[in-house]
Amino acid sequence: MSKRIGIVLNNVPAYSETFFHNKISGLLARGFDVTLFAEKNGHVVPQGWKVVSPRSLPGSKWLRSIYLGAAIIKILVA
Repeated sequence: MSKRIGIVLNNVPAYSETFFHNKISGLLARGFDVTLFAEKNGHVVPQGWKVVSPRSLPGSKWLRSIYLGAAIIKILVA
């Protein structure tokens, strides 16, 4: 069984944000099951990355936070 890790960011990192790309790629290479919880903002998601994006709930950050929290628990506990 692989170790699971969830990373919460505001947005999927842009290609130029090498810190996040290197960290996530390094964890994947070491056998971790990595899930990125972030808004899909048009940036290209690298192959092999799993991204969970909160539903669009205009004007309600509170509801988006609840949805994201529930998604994190569901994936990491399963």
